[in-house]
Amino acid sequence: GGSPPCVDSKGGTTYLNRADVQKALHTKPDTKWSLCGGVIYNYADSLIPMEPKYEYLCNGNYNLKMAIYSGDDDTVCGTMGTQYWMWNMTQWNVTSDGGWSAWDLNGQTGGYRTKWNCGPNQQNISLVTVHSAGHQVPWFKQERALYVFENFLKGTFS
Repeated sequence: GGSPPCVDSKGGTTYLNRADVQKALHTKPDTKWSLCGGVIYNYADSLIPMEPKYEYLCNGNYNLKMAIYSGDDDTVCGTMGTQYWMWNMTQWNVTSDGGWSAWDLNGQTGGYRTKWNCGPNQQNISLVTVHSAGHQVPWFKQERALYVFENFLKGTFS
């Protein structure tokens, strides 16, 4: 049990276990929240390749818009490894507007984005990096994380 390494979840756990917060989130009354829902961290799970999961989503005619975001200072799931497998998906094609390009926030480079089409319906999937963010992007770069999320919803980053 306990928190995974390098994660202090006491504040979040206390907040998410408050009755008023649970009511606002429409959870079952008296839900006991804990980090990872009590799942025990297993290092072997981190070695399972994700490519088949994304191929399944791309080829399943789901008409999804997908984005994978990564902090470029992430030492847990490094951006270079994510780029490696995404660029090696042989049936994906970079979109005409999706080449590796910087995105800016408040006059500074916030990160980079690449967009591919995948699957028979040519669904969009993007890789969005967040400059100077570690593994938990919203923890390290709140404003940039919100910007990425908002732009995903708008379709800019998907």
